[in-house]
Amino acid sequence: MKENNSTYKVVLIALTASLYVVLSILPGIPVAAGVEIQFEAGFAVVIGFLLGPFIGFITALLGSTISWFILGSGLFGLPFLFNPAVNAFFTGVIFYKKHRVALTSVTAIYIILIILQLISPPLWPPTVYWLETVAVLYDKILGLLLFYPAIYYFKKIRQSQTTRPVKYSFLIIFLIALVGNILDNLLGTVIFSYPLIYNGIFGMSVETVRFYFLLYPYIYILIRAAQALFAAFIIAALSKTGVVQKTLTEKFYQPQVNN
Repeated sequence: MKENNSTYKVVLIALTASLYVVLSILPGIPVAAGVEIQFEAGFAVVIGFLLGPFIGFITALLGSTISWFILGSGLFGLPFLFNPAVNAFFTGVIFYKKHRVALTSVTAIYIILIILQLISPPLWPPTVYWLETVAVLYDKILGLLLFYPAIYYFKKIRQSQTTRPVKYSFLIIFLIALVGNILDNLLGTVIFSYPLIYNGIFGMSVETVRFYFLLYPYIYILIRAAQALFAAFIIAALSKTGVVQKTLTEKFYQPQVNN
């Protein structure tokens, strides 16, 4: 039985990582010059839902690493390899761990990343570069604020349903996916905002970085929303079957409905 369980895990990791690679290879939907909707970010949310925080983290990291090799991104993609894995991890925490764990962990990582963003060279001091600060952080703060009602009602739904499959609200799934994608974007922006990356790898000056922060600030939230919709449609479809939930929760995690 234990051997069968291990084989099952390996098959699921390989399958979902492969799907992530396929989505990353497919061309995105262009929305502006140099800006695309890339659906693999949304699929990282699906990985977290399917496999939970820890296996989901490994799977998303495996998928992003393979994509990095195949696409030949070199040093330009290397700093961001862990972004999808972090997205899958925190989505997995929300879906598979206790409400309190999800609440504290997501809040803590958001606050830490926002502080690191505020003290980064392109935004420091924020009182001087306040336009850039608003452009970079408005959607991140919005995502964090949306997270609290989403996790509250998600908890209520889990507590009120004792049978399988659990019927999730599409809006709640969408909001959780949106929070995960915004967190992914926040991590990438923080990484990019330090000289080792923007100057050492991309060869940009701090003035150029500030210009890019102001270029498309209000398009990115629409991109995250599109990725979240993509994830929400998949998760809603899978959750209605009950097969995926039953199999995964029995083999990997027992989702908590208390606390």
